[in-house]
Amino acid sequence: MFSSILFVGLTLAKEFLISHAVYNADSNNTRTTLVLKTLFEGYDKRLRPNFGGPPCKVNISMHVLSMVPIKEIDMEATFVMFFRQHWFDPRLAYGPTLGMPKMKLSGNIVDQVWIPDTYFVNDLTQKTSCADFMFELSQEGVITHSCRLKLSLYCPMNLRKFPMDEQVCEMIFESYSYSTEDMILSWLTGGKDSIGVSGELQIPQYTLKKIEISMKSHEYSTGNFSTLLARFHLQRQIGYYILQQFIPTVLIVALSWVGFWIDERSVPARVSLGITTVLSITTLMFGIQSSLPRVGYVKAIDVFILGSFLFVFAALLEFAVICSFANASSSKRERRPKEKQVASYEKPSVIFEEMNDVEKNYQESGTFRQVFDTKRDGITEKHYRDENSNYSTSFIPTLAMSTTPWFSIKRRTGNARFSNNPVFFPKLKPCKIDRHCRKLFPLAYALYLSIYFAIYFFMPV
Repeated sequence: MFSSILFVGLTLAKEFLISHAVYNADSNNTRTTLVLKTLFEGYDKRLRPNFGGPPCKVNISMHVLSMVPIKEIDMEATFVMFFRQHWFDPRLAYGPTLGMPKMKLSGNIVDQVWIPDTYFVNDLTQKTSCADFMFELSQEGVITHSCRLKLSLYCPMNLRKFPMDEQVCEMIFESYSYSTEDMILSWLTGGKDSIGVSGELQIPQYTLKKIEISMKSHEYSTGNFSTLLARFHLQRQIGYYILQQFIPTVLIVALSWVGFWIDERSVPARVSLGITTVLSITTLMFGIQSSLPRVGYVKAIDVFILGSFLFVFAALLEFAVICSFANASSSKRERRPKEKQVASYEKPSVIFEEMNDVEKNYQESGTFRQVFDTKRDGITEKHYRDENSNYSTSFIPTLAMSTTPWFSIKRRTGNARFSNNPVFFPKLKPCKIDRHCRKLFPLAYALYLSIYFAIYFFMPV
């Protein structure tokens, strides 16, 4: 019996408390609605706070979420951030009557109150929208307006040290219509804490080193306007370019040196190697230029690629020089007198014995018939003709014994058996130019790379 009475009592108390809470909630909603209705009665959003009096001070803070992409070719950086503005509007101070120090409002509240007309000077899109926002009103009349923005800001870059450069992207904003007589912009805390950065912020190819903030004013024909400036210092990460540009270029240059170990008589192999390396490094050059703006100064990557291209071209030019020397030497041999004097009568020369062997072989073959003999200056020349040949008569000079101590040997051209004979054309030794280039080119290129990186790593921005 007692337990039943206790259960009924607790149930009634619970229902009373719930109904009282609902009444209080309805009462608070009703009171808040009445307070807001009272605040906005006679409120003119066309007039700034303290109209006709001291300028309205607007404090700015932001929280950066991302900074991608950063396009060098367009000199553009994309920011995604929370942009917050804080100002005091005494017309909206509702006091402690509601028992709430702050209240957040939504809906079309931004269409009913005065909002600072802050804009970004270096924004390229001019389509800044604030679809996602937060509006907070304190009982003292302090308003906090925060919205999520995506901006494409113009970021002029100095690419003289690219890809070992450091860039500075600026964010500039000011009031569009209110001069310093009506509105002053300032940072919320006056220090670096006014700009926050997400802990998960990652920027491809860059590292955010530091952020600098400053305040200044710009003078236009319509007056002086308060301006805030945020500078983002970005250090480029060179690792990507080492793997994609520097190492492939160095390997292509080293590949062009392989020709120094290839025989100079292998003309197709060396020409193909030289042209291939030149085309490969040219392709790398155009690939880099396609991702960079067309600036009027020389970039560090241009110096590296152009210097490497000159080394590859020099390797190809070296083979052309070798061919030129070889042709000059061949021309000298062809311009020698057709008759040479051999000063030996004690022992016949090897060349004479070889020519007599050739004569015997031709006589034993049966296809050659002696036509006539001639004797001149102590030399008997036996002339043969190939009877099975449809071409003109071939003459093969041979040596006969003579008592004359000086012999005159007539060397005739056009005979295949003599033209490839190693006795007449001994094998050439490796070219001295190639031997010197095997050491000269790598040393010169290593010196060039050392000077290049020493200059651009320590060159001031």
